[in-house]
Amino acid sequence: MEDTPPDRGSAEQIGLRLFGEERTRYRLGMLRDLDPGFARLFEAWAYAGLYGRGVLDDRVRELCAVAALIPQNRPAVLETHLKAAFRCGANRQEVLEVIFQSGIYAGLPACLSTLDQFKRLEDAGEFAGLEPG
Repeated sequence: MEDTPPDRGSAEQIGLRLFGEERTRYRLGMLRDLDPGFARLFEAWAYAGLYGRGVLDDRVRELCAVAALIPQNRPAVLETHLKAAFRCGANRQEVLEVIFQSGIYAGLPACLSTLDQFKRLEDAGEFAGLEPG
């Protein structure tokens, strides 16, 4: 495998598409400020790597991310990926179904906490305007 640095433009474009400008600029800027070497690894592995593979479409990948994050009790990261799921074309019913399904595998407390978070975000209008395009 060739050891080449990530294409920052590509990593940034992917981040902007999935997570929006504010979140992407924060995350990549914070990592670059802390350690440019780690930032390059993160960009190459996560944004330009896994997210750039094309095996799963962005909608499916973000629904998987939501499912994986529910049992981890990381509400800020889960919020980012809930919004990304909508931004990538998931609809309300699909996102809720992933959360409901988590009750079997992550437990009802994690499921219910995530439903609380979803409802708060929805009621605050945080999902409005996140459709792809």
